[in-house]
Amino acid sequence: MEKKLSREKILFFQELEMDRILSAFKLNPYDILECPMEADEKQITKIYRKKSLLIHPDKVKDPRAEHAFSLLKQASLHLQDEKKRNALDEVVMSARVVCLKELGLPANIDGDDERLRGLIPSFEERVRKGTKEMMIDDEVRRRRAVRIQHAAEGEEQRKREDAENERKRKVEEKEQWENNRQDRIDNWRQFQKGGSSGKSKKKKINAKGPPLLG
Repeated sequence: MEKKLSREKILFFQELEMDRILSAFKLNPYDILECPMEADEKQITKIYRKKSLLIHPDKVKDPRAEHAFSLLKQASLHLQDEKKRNALDEVVMSARVVCLKELGLPANIDGDDERLRGLIPSFEERVRKGTKEMMIDDEVRRRRAVRIQHAAEGEEQRKREDAENERKRKVEEKEQWENNRQDRIDNWRQFQKGGSSGKSKKKKINAKGPPLLG
């Protein structure tokens, strides 16, 4: 009985964790991994291992496990990449400064400052919301830039294709001109021959003079 309850408890926690990961803000690895900003690489690895063991697709029959596990792994790799993490932290710090400014507080106060206590919503929630909004704005700008780049690349590709088609057309015209060269020569000779014959006949007719009137 106890084993059965223990198993059901594990299944319950697995389901809760998958729900949390899949509903987390996908652009913020801290949210996906449920990891504090001040965590070092060892702490990040520890958090990842604990959560990944809980929802690993090899241990969980839920079809959502594979996607949840993939998101968890990507979040861990993102936070362990120094360059990517620094860029992420800059966004979070910018959101923090904005929140402090809105509260009329200096940007250099500590997170445990008494002036940040008892806020509704809490200061952490405000920063999280501000971070999300900034990340969404950045993502929208990034996607717009990608679309513009793709459009420009498509236009360049179209120009290259048009230029290539024009080159092929000229080559084909030149080949056709060369292939028809003998026909043109023959036609010209025939024309010249026919023209000379016509002139001779005309001269003979003129030599007879006008017809006599009876």
